[in-house]
Amino acid sequence: MAELIPINFRSSGDAAVISYNYTDVADGTGIIVYYPAKGTDTNILTTQTIPSNTTLTEGDVSDTNNVFTKAIDLDFDVQFNQQQTITGTALFSVTHAISTNTNGKTGSAYVIIKVRKWDGTTETDISNNQSDTITNAGTGAWTDATNETELVEVELTETLFKAGETLRITVEGWGKTGDAATAAWIGVGHDPANRDGSDDSPTHELFITGDRTILEAHIPFKLDL
Repeated sequence: MAELIPINFRSSGDAAVISYNYTDVADGTGIIVYYPAKGTDTNILTTQTIPSNTTLTEGDVSDTNNVFTKAIDLDFDVQFNQQQTITGTALFSVTHAISTNTNGKTGSAYVIIKVRKWDGTTETDISNNQSDTITNAGTGAWTDATNETELVEVELTETLFKAGETLRITVEGWGKTGDAATAAWIGVGHDPANRDGSDDSPTHELFITGDRTILEAHIPFKLDL
């Protein structure tokens, strides 16, 4: 007589299995790769490499007279449907650019990545870090931009997210010119599909054909080992 094997069903209260892109067993974390993107109504963090509404965002830092000024401030959100904890080191691969149009003048730029929690009422900062500073010497042509892809590490303070709370990634673009009367623009790419950025900046040419526009956020979650 064949042995009967019992079938065990999950109760409706059991948590769904989270799918990680990869794990770091030594750190006890599972990493999910999110791609910041601009939607029609909101900016999102998606796990899919779908095209964003725009491949990049620009900001004007002209005439800032050697004072770094924030010209780009973008929030990208994903809401969790179950409780989980972020911990460890988050990695962000981001491409940013600056173009200084005034001949003989120099502009500089960097980005700041902030990891935050949003509960629908209050925004709480968790951790942040700043990229390297890039510079651009003006030649009188927007086409001579400086464009760099950088890896920014953010050491996370271990933080619990309850179901319904939102992970928010803020990307700030800061830039300056060496003196007044200098035209300069900065830009940050954020297209999950990594499309050509030249179509979105026809005036300032911050991203030319072949430049990387994808922005990757590798977020580590605490594993229940």
